[in-house]
Amino acid sequence: MPQIVLMLAVALGGAVGAALRVGGMRVIHGALPGLAPWADLLLINALGCFAFGWLFIVLEVKFQRSGQSVLAGTGFGSRVADLTSAVTSIRAGDPTAAEDVQGRGRLWSASLLTGMLGGMTSFSAFSVDVFFEIWTRSWNELVMNVCFMMCVTVIAMLGGMACGVRLACPKVT
Repeated sequence: MPQIVLMLAVALGGAVGAALRVGGMRVIHGALPGLAPWADLLLINALGCFAFGWLFIVLEVKFQRSGQSVLAGTGFGSRVADLTSAVTSIRAGDPTAAEDVQGRGRLWSASLLTGMLGGMTSFSAFSVDVFFEIWTRSWNELVMNVCFMMCVTVIAMLGGMACGVRLACPKVT
């Protein structure tokens, strides 16, 4: 697959993700006007991390990008490996089909994970919030914001991955 196609997929996905972030933050502020100034970004990042975790699992299963799952050695690895080996054995008779599937996987990953969800979840916006909190808020609020953002987004990512495994990776018998 040409690199320009992947770059355009990332750019298009990034534009959609950035619009989702801004629109989502406006909806959250409109619905919950008394929310802390950083809470809307936390909610958007948590939602994006959950979606990232779920989509990562789905794409790993559907379009395994290499012969070895990147989840090998993790708690998710064995269930994903069972399903991906079953899918791979079906495609084993046609090597061009496997290359095509991996190419489509790279395109979907570039567009949805790197582009859209990378544009939606915003570490740079979080960093700006932290910078302004250094100058305008107490250190307690700053530490709480940083710790809370990191914990919630990592937990959301793991929750999305767990849902992805449960929905996309049923036990293969």
